[in-house]
Amino acid sequence: MAARALRPALAALIAASTAAAAAHDRVTAQDRVTAVGEASATVVRNLQVQPLADLHFGAIVVGRHADGAVQLGTSGEDISYSGSARSGCSASAACQPHPALFRVVGEASRTYRITIADGIMAEGAATGVVLAVDALSVASENFANGQSLGQLDDAGQDRFTVGGTLLVPAGTRPDIFRADLPVVVNYE
Repeated sequence: MAARALRPALAALIAASTAAAAAHDRVTAQDRVTAVGEASATVVRNLQVQPLADLHFGAIVVGRHADGAVQLGTSGEDISYSGSARSGCSASAACQPHPALFRVVGEASRTYRITIADGIMAEGAATGVVLAVDALSVASENFANGQSLGQLDDAGQDRFTVGGTLLVPAGTRPDIFRADLPVVVNYE
């Protein structure tokens, strides 16, 4: 009998809870604001880089008792020898020093970053002796004061040069020294 008396009270409580929840949902639904955003993407032309000329310090003579160095700027015009290093090449010979030259192709008018190591090691083919190449620097033809930045022209092209300093220890024996010069280009 007690259970029968509780049924109407329980039913009334459930009805009141349902009505309160429905009223709350109506108020909440009226307070909700929705918006639609947008997602987009622009696909641009891939950057491509191609080596056109290697970094070449030329033919060098170095003394037996003093180290030497060859500093080659990015313009190719600014070459200096220090210590006991001096050019071993006549002015008209093909052994003249020159900076590395790279061609970049990509999306027109975009800026890109050139990343190179601070230095690399060149190994002698016959002797296995290793020479340091440090103070590597870059210069873009289209973005003269960019310090590691380049600018693609209206046709999506640019070229950049790489210079550096070759350190030659005293008494280095004659050899041909080579090193990989990795460069990475990325859009800014």
